[in-house]
Amino acid sequence: MYNCEKSPMFTPEERAELIRRVTADIPNVAVMHSDKLLADFAREQGSSIIIKGLRAVSDFEREFQMALMNHKLNPGLDTMFLTAEHQFMYLSSSAVKELARYDADVSDFLPAAIIPDFKARMMEQI
Repeated sequence: MYNCEKSPMFTPEERAELIRRVTADIPNVAVMHSDKLLADFAREQGSSIIIKGLRAVSDFEREFQMALMNHKLNPGLDTMFLTAEHQFMYLSSSAVKELARYDADVSDFLPAAIIPDFKARMMEQI
């Protein structure tokens, strides 16, 4: 899904490909992207549940609001919230990008399979 409030580093197609690479060994994972509303996309896919990850309490307010909106648009759609493991709760894409701008080692924060793509894109933005 595309979030118009963010300016991502990779296109939706590129992000989907990176996720496919990272999840290739996990059975039953399908990576898709859409420019439609999530409630509509879920309906088209025959999905009845959305799983959202939360890093901190501050994420919950916005995600809960979106869950209510999605349920209003698609009454058969529910949202399940999972909290991140404690060692990842502080991570954000902006924090990792900031570290990379100062040439810090980001290998503890990104899957190894995508680090070359991340570094190449960071170099393009300099």
